Amino acid sequence: MSKRKVNFIGDSHSVLTFGQTLIDKLAHDVDLHLIGFSGMRLMYLTHWLDQKEDLKILNCEFKFRDTPGFSKDPVDIGIGFKMNDADALVIALGTNDIVKCIESKQSFEKLLGPAIEAELKKIAVETVVFIEPPLLGIDKDKKIRTQLLEQIKRHGFQIIPCGKFKADQPDGIHMRKEMAQAFGEYVAAELLKLVLPHH
Repeated sequence: MSKRKVNFIGDSHSVLTFGQTLIDKLAHDVDLHLIGFSGMRLMYLTHWLDQKEDLKILNCEFKFRDTPGFSKDPVDIGIGFKMNDADALVIALGTNDIVKCIESKQSFEKLLGPAIEAELKKIAVETVVFIEPPLLGIDKDKKIRTQLLEQIKRHGFQIIPCGKFKADQPDGIHMRKEMAQAFGEYVAAELLKLVLPHH
């Protein structure tokens, strides 16, 4: 019996300890295809599909190589990644959508809402799981986070909440290794429950 195929699209958290922990915990149980966007360009939800060809140097994609891990080599990255070609799609974490609104001092509705809505409507995978970003120091009142999650919920996607996990690096956006690993272990366990019925 073939493993369930899980496509996983994430931001820079997914390239670091959080993502590596997920790989360690998930790759044996599912056919995992993970792309993490790093860098400060073209990494928002609205760029995941239409502008992937422009992300060759910024993408880090997990591959089953001799040494499993991420690569920025355009040959490794594989532009053939198709969002809807999966049994389950995991979207993590929306951090940059929150950051973009706060840094630009624009409302979520004006800056990202309509574009994200159009992107979400393109998703045809039956099981879609959205991983909530860790608590961010720059979003103290959680205003942007709340709006983003409400939009995700309207599409009927399942959400794994961040709980008390927070971005404890000085930049207020990323997590230290210990926090990222603990968050990754928690998320992996929750994902397996949602993706594999016997978990």
